[in-house]
Amino acid sequence: MPAVRNQSSSKGASANKSVQCPTCFKRVSRQADLKRHMELHDPATKSRFQCVFPGCKFKARQRSNYNTHLTTHTREKRYQCPDCHVSVNDPASLTRHRIKRHDYVPASRTFADIY
Repeated sequence: MPAVRNQSSSKGASANKSVQCPTCFKRVSRQADLKRHMELHDPATKSRFQCVFPGCKFKARQRSNYNTHLTTHTREKRYQCPDCHVSVNDPASLTRHRIKRHDYVPASRTFADIY
């Protein structure tokens, strides 16, 4: 029979504890999230991704946000509503559309679903 671990000393228990930002005191779910959050306080990370379109001053810290922004210039609409003809450029816009126009109720997300 395997040994029973003390819940408080196992890695799984410590991974589920939230951690607090020492600068602004915001709580985040994981240590890895704190590392990403700390970039908000570092001026050097503000312009990691700068829009290449002439006249646009958009800057992003994360590549995914930058890529979503680029679709405003290219007019690419990759996300199609399954209930109607509407297409949008990012998944959050699709969810907002479905909630507003089709009474869509997103499935609730649990901690286990996210991590």
